[in-house]
Amino acid sequence: LPAVQIQPYGQAEEHLLAVSRAGLNTMLIERCKAHPGVSLFFHHRCVDVDLDAAAVSFVVDEAVKTGKGSGGSGIGPSSSPRTITAGRFVVAADGAFSKVRAVMARRPRVDFSQEYVAAGYKELVIAPGPDGKHRMVREGLHIWPRHAYMLIAIPNADGSFTCTLFMNFEAAKGKWSFDKLKSRDDVSRFFKTEFPDVYDLIKPSIHEDFFKNPTPPLVTVRCNPYHHKDKVVLVGDAAHAIVPFYGQGINAGFEDCRILAELLDRHNGDVAGAFAEYTSVRKPNGDMVAQLALSNFHEMASSTASVFFTVKRRAGLILNKIMPETFKPLYSMVSFSNIPYADAMARASKQTKIIEGVMATVAASGFVVCAVAVWQLKKHLL
Repeated sequence: LPAVQIQPYGQAEEHLLAVSRAGLNTMLIERCKAHPGVSLFFHHRCVDVDLDAAAVSFVVDEAVKTGKGSGGSGIGPSSSPRTITAGRFVVAADGAFSKVRAVMARRPRVDFSQEYVAAGYKELVIAPGPDGKHRMVREGLHIWPRHAYMLIAIPNADGSFTCTLFMNFEAAKGKWSFDKLKSRDDVSRFFKTEFPDVYDLIKPSIHEDFFKNPTPPLVTVRCNPYHHKDKVVLVGDAAHAIVPFYGQGINAGFEDCRILAELLDRHNGDVAGAFAEYTSVRKPNGDMVAQLALSNFHEMASSTASVFFTVKRRAGLILNKIMPETFKPLYSMVSFSNIPYADAMARASKQTKIIEGVMATVAASGFVVCAVAVWQLKKHLL
């Protein structure tokens, strides 16, 4: 493959947007403030929940509130816990390490698991050029695949790129890993060796960023059910935290909210029925998006450098162009539609077998057979 190549994710009209997390948070807070009956409390940390009473206990983290903490660790409450009764029910969106879910998990017949991958990540920055503009193509996600690890860069509106290095915490002798990058020289040698084309772009701040920024782990969380009676329901990472390799974490959380709201309307006051159906509908899809995210690390770090992968992806886009309603690539179904994750994966598995058969037929018999193969594909998918 050429040193640099463009691999479209979908058709020309399908594109991804890089959105500022801080900007999105601000927008959502402003929308909440404008909604009648909504009260906002900041710097409140959930410490307990009474599941049957739909009552949540909080403490105010004064160190977070004033910014006088010890790096976010050892923060103690400034007062005794304050209990707030939610009313009819609690919607818990308290993240991958949800306190509400932890309390639920102590109840009988509640399944819970968390699984860490071997890799962590480090955020770095490519600053804007002297003219304030992007120093690489801004209309795309940049990936430097290196099999066991990878570097990605996402454009920002201010002309910079946010880069993320995904790599194992530890590795065998002779293999790169975070624990082997202990000095400025180690970091320079690693980037000069593995990412020479980006080293000069990232060099001005690389050492400061590398040793200042944390190296968080990556965790997948699964649980079942997503609710407790008609009193508590989990959404987002609290229900199904995933690794970031498919870019679907926050999308899955928003989809939880949409579907939960639809079910509450449909059940017309039967909250217990709505919550039960929510778990039934979302649990298979939460598990599937977790699987998709885990498998996509291999695709990003290795497959994007494979000729077979590139040809297969382009063949899929061609078939999608010919038969847009019949053949849809997995990435398009996940990122550009509301098809449930589990349904998208089932359909993609069927399509993958057929497209690999088409490619084998073309390779063996030449392009004369291609029209027949495409006709057979359409027949099988309808």
